[in-house]
Amino acid sequence: MEDLIGFHRGRLSRGYYLLLLKEPMAAGEFQFLGYTHLSGGKYGLPSNDPAVETARQTVQGSLEQKFGVAGVNGLARKIAGDIPATGERRLAKIVPVIGHDQAMGPADQYPASKHGIAQFNLTVPKKFLVSAFVDPNRRFQGGGLDLVIDKGTAYDSRRAVFQYLSAA
Repeated sequence: MEDLIGFHRGRLSRGYYLLLLKEPMAAGEFQFLGYTHLSGGKYGLPSNDPAVETARQTVQGSLEQKFGVAGVNGLARKIAGDIPATGERRLAKIVPVIGHDQAMGPADQYPASKHGIAQFNLTVPKKFLVSAFVDPNRRFQGGGLDLVIDKGTAYDSRRAVFQYLSAA
């Protein structure tokens, strides 16, 4: 899963918490970071060289150059209106037990994902629900559920997790 979301391998080895956004976002409350294949919300591959990292253009900055601040605010209003605070399309955040490592450079710590999951940077505090803990053995614990989630997990168990997370 680390490859999917853009964490270095091993970052989730001690488990992680799954947080769900509990209130809507509004324009002006977040920045666009693009997708997880744009590590750090910047174009180009991440680097351990601070000068290269500083020179990488941000997704937010690129959008503002292309559409202007008013255009980006309009896009933000549309995106915020399309993301519900409940249900299956709400925002989720994975918080690893292993935190950010100041000794690791961006290229090592946050490699570009091979997939694209939308990512945003909240600029104002928001309420989240700590909906579950997933332990190192992929055991999902939350909402009264306690089961292992992997490729072989039975459909009824996966459905129970989906229903819980959609309704939480």
